[in-house]
Order: sequence, then structure tokens, then C-alpha cells
Amino acid sequence: MKRWYSILLILCLLFTLCACGTNQEDNPDIPDEEDVHVHAFGDWIMMLDSTCVEAGSQMRMCPCGEREIVELLLKEHTAAAWITDKVATPTEKGEAHQVCSSCNSTLQEGDIPVCEEAHTHAYGDWVTSKDATCTEGGQEVRTCSCGLQEVRDTEIIDHRRIDAVIAPTCTEEGYTAHICLACGDMYKDTPVEAIGHNFAIWRTLKTSNCTEEGYQKSSCSNSCGTVEYSVIPFSHIYGEWVELSEKAHGTVRFYEKRVCACGAFEEREHCHEFDVLLEVVPPVCSEDGYSVYACACGDPGRMQADFVKATGKHTYGKWVKVTENVHGSVRTVEKRFCTCGFYEEREHCHEFNVLLETKAPTCSTEGYSVYACACGDPGRLTTTCPPTNDHTFGPWTVTQKPSATENGEECRNCKKCGKIDHREIPATGY
Repeated sequence: MKRWYSILLILCLLFTLCACGTNQEDNPDIPDEEDVHVHAFGDWIMMLDSTCVEAGSQMRMCPCGEREIVELLLKEHTAAAWITDKVATPTEKGEAHQVCSSCNSTLQEGDIPVCEEAHTHAYGDWVTSKDATCTEGGQEVRTCSCGLQEVRDTEIIDHRRIDAVIAPTCTEEGYTAHICLACGDMYKDTPVEAIGHNFAIWRTLKTSNCTEEGYQKSSCSNSCGTVEYSVIPFSHIYGEWVELSEKAHGTVRFYEKRVCACGAFEEREHCHEFDVLLEVVPPVCSEDGYSVYACACGDPGRMQADFVKATGKHTYGKWVKVTENVHGSVRTVEKRFCTCGFYEEREHCHEFNVLLETKAPTCSTEGYSVYACACGDPGRLTTTCPPTNDHTFGPWTVTQKPSATENGEECRNCKKCGKIDHREIPATGY
């Protein structure tokens, strides 16, 4: 039974994993070439676990479809319970044999000693006589010393599954196979779409010319072994386009021409390639920068490219005083200009740095200076400095003599400013 499951499982996997076959059709005009292919086998996949009577197998595959299957070694028998063939009596020995719990094969035979006449059955522990599998239940027996046995069934056990990830091929989807190693039962899930052929590199087998078709060949780069051929239509093999010019009716015409070895030629209007740099205009605060290109043919057309966004930042010069007559009134302001013509304006801040009048301080009076702004505004700025207080006094002169009971007074005059300085003379007393 297990062998049938194994065969069925192998057939299912081989059908699903079979790589893309070569779709080459017989064509007498296409050379028969075979690419050298080196197999690149994947990991081993367990197909069926070995038992003590049947060998299991495992397989690995190359993306081209080649399969390698190897047979596994048999497992050893598993000794199980003794099975009574003949119950012992008080006068005769009994007979029994021991079986393998996996395959039920007889491993050895033996006798059961005679029993007493007044015999009460005393059974031992339950012992497995047949292992339960994932498809059939097992059995257990317990035996009396006389050989009499009781038998009971055991339940089916769960499948022992492994997960095998089958990669998608060019034409078949991939999936994950969940395989029971004991019975071969399998189910699939997690499908992955087929990747499709990849004919990326074509090899020319026969070059086309002006009168005959050519052929080319491509092998799928996914190593599935599929080869595809295609026809290269016959056509002229032209050289490089050459720029030419001719003058007709006073006008210069630019065009391009390419010639085949057979003499055929094609013409087309010259496509200007503006690759000659003439000028680079840098960006300014309000205008984008750009480069100006011309075509090497000499055509007067120009192309602007390589644009650079405007900086957005004005570059101003120094503040300049400007006097304006607005409605009969003179107004002085300050302006500063950007190279783009934009300007900023602010109220003129007077700078009183034109000296109009000055007077030095004396010992008793303040000095001062009067300044005006160079803009001509009538406003004035006056600065002062304190008196020097450096009087030059003459000698003291008595103006009132003191008496015995009254104080007298004396004074002195400043020679510079005339200031009078007074002080008392004490009374003389009696």
C-alpha cells in the first residue's frame, strides 16, 4: 500500500516540477546547435521514508528538468509483543512468536511453560504488537503466563509531514508541498506565479543582408532549457549617417545621408545637435541662468538649455543720497540699487558732519559748535562744552575794614572774565 502512495507522490511531483521543455520546431534553415548545460541540482527532497521492508527515496532537480532520485537504506525491524500461537496447559507447553511492530514479520519463536491446574489468569502490561500509522490503527496485547492474550486496538496517529518549497518555473507555478513521510499523503498551498521565459541575450546564427534573411537564437536565462529562434528580416546594411549640405536657389540645405554596400542610400533632413557651447548666462536675483548652444553644422539657430533657477536674493550696492522735488517740497532719501534694476529706499538719516560755527569755552562761559548735514537740510546740531573754570584772579582788595565787633570784606577780580570773588575779614575784637 505504501509503495502505491510513493509512486503516486513521485508522479505528482514530477508532473508539477517538470521544467519548461524546449519549444524548438524543426526548421531546416536553422543550424542545429546545442548549448552546453551543466546541471545545477537543488536540495534533496524526501519522497518517502524507509521502513523495515520497503526502501524510501529522495529526489533533487535541476531547473532544466533533469531529476536525480536515490533509494534510501531499509530500517531495522522493531521488536514488539510476543503473540501466542498455542496456550499452555497443565500437561503441554504453549507456543508463541515475536513480531515486528512495523511490518508484522516474525522475528523469533519460543515455548510457553506448562501452567498449574488451578490457574487464575494474571495478565502483564499492555505491549504493542502492531504500530499505529497515519492510515491504520495499531494493536496492543497483554499476556498471561499461560499464554492466553487479550488484544485491543489503538488509534490512528497524525501524519508526519515535511514542508518542501517548490520554486516556480518559466511555465509552471510554484507552491509549498506538505508531504507525509510515512504514507506519502501530500497537499499543496501558497501558490507562486510562473516566472515566464527570459530571452535576454540573442546570438546571431546567420546575418541578414540586402537580399537574404538571417536567424538568431536565444536560450532562456532561467536555465529551463527552452530555446527560441527568430528571423532577422533582410534589409540594407547602411553605414553611419553623414552630414551634407547643398546650395540650391541661393539657399543652403542641410541633410544627412547613409549608404549601403550595394549602393542604395537613405536621406533625411539634418537633425540639429546643439552640442557647441556658445555662452553661459549666470542666474541673477530675478532671472534664471542658462547656456546657449549651437549646432556644429553652422545653422544660425540656437538653443537655450541647462537652466539654473534665479537666486532670489538681490545684490545691492551702497546707499546713495537722492534729493527729490515732490509737489514743490524737497525730499532727501537714500537708495541702493541691485544689478537687476530693483532698488530699496529709506528715509535719509542726517549726518551732521559739516561745521558751520564754533566758539571756545572761557573760564565762566560755555563753548559750542554748530553742525549741518551735507544734504542741505536747514536743521542744525549744536554741541556744547562746559566752562573751563580756570579764572586768573588779581590781588585781594579790602572793600570794608573790620571793626572790633563787625567783620570786614575784601574782593578780587578775574583778569579774563571780570568775575568778582568775595570773602569776609574777621572782626578785630577788643
